[in-house]
Amino acid sequence: RQIGQVHYEMGDYPKAISIYFDVLKYYEQTKNNIGKATVLNNIGVLFHRQNNIPKAIEYYQKGIQLLTQNKGIKGEIYCRLQTNMGLSYSSLQHYSKAKDCFLNSLKENEKIDNLYIYTINIGNLAATYAGLKDYSTSEKYFKEAIEKSKEMNNFQSIAVNYGDLGNLYLKIAEESKTLTDRKRYIKKAIHYLELALETLKSNEDFRRYQFFSQELSHAYELNHDYKNALRLFKEHAQYKDRVFNDEITNEMARREIGYEFSKREDSIRLQNEKQLAVRDALLTANKQHKLLLFSGIMLLCIVIALLFYQNNVRKKNNIRLSILNKELNEANLIKAKFFGILNHDLRSPISNI
Repeated sequence: RQIGQVHYEMGDYPKAISIYFDVLKYYEQTKNNIGKATVLNNIGVLFHRQNNIPKAIEYYQKGIQLLTQNKGIKGEIYCRLQTNMGLSYSSLQHYSKAKDCFLNSLKENEKIDNLYIYTINIGNLAATYAGLKDYSTSEKYFKEAIEKSKEMNNFQSIAVNYGDLGNLYLKIAEESKTLTDRKRYIKKAIHYLELALETLKSNEDFRRYQFFSQELSHAYELNHDYKNALRLFKEHAQYKDRVFNDEITNEMARREIGYEFSKREDSIRLQNEKQLAVRDALLTANKQHKLLLFSGIMLLCIVIALLFYQNNVRKKNNIRLSILNKELNEANLIKAKFFGILNHDLRSPISNI
């Protein structure tokens, strides 16, 4: 699972997903439901990063269903699954479904009292209510999220909620029907967007800085403060280029790390393949040796059988030959006796014929 995380951080999402699927099979075999739900959440995040939102939701749902069937093991991973699925629905602008997910996460979080999960979901709910155009509820949740973020000393969460609250006021200003309300909400928007930029700049988060600086530029423009609008727009362009260059550099670094990591993996794989080849060669040689030994034993058995058969044939032939010799001797005796009688008869007087 950690190797999959390494590939995820390097931006090699297909490799990370492949590894996570292998880990998922292992957890299925060992019946580790917490581990399985965690990996399903990680796979969902990877699909979300690749902008395959329906696939991400599918895996979040699988994780939630698994934990729901095993009620005693929900906990933090259940909250994370609900939160991430809510974010996926938000990206599809399915705000009602997103709201239900965030509320489910908050309900389960009451049992574990995780401040981080609570704060994240409050901010997510604020953005969701803004999408639903329930601006008063959205404003309330944004302010609570800011206070909770300060309790955690989480500058990133503070800045994002400042900026999103500023954008909320900017949206209300644009929809306001009276000039007084429009100006009031524009000033609020400028105030919170400036706080967001101040926090982001002090922590060198230029990726978010370039986004909110563009929003603040638009707020100044609506306030007819074109000088500051131009200044912020220039800052936006400057930091956007900087972020772009940084992303290229980081991508090159990720690729270089990925190349070195792949080389190491290839080296390990080749070493393993070499060991397997040597083992297979030894097994093959052993099999051949056994085969030759078996063949030799079989050949020896055949030779012994042939010699035994030949010896039996020789014995039978000798016995037969002995019998024939005896019969021949008897025949010779009879023949000699016959010719002796014949010779005696041939010498008898002629007159007796």
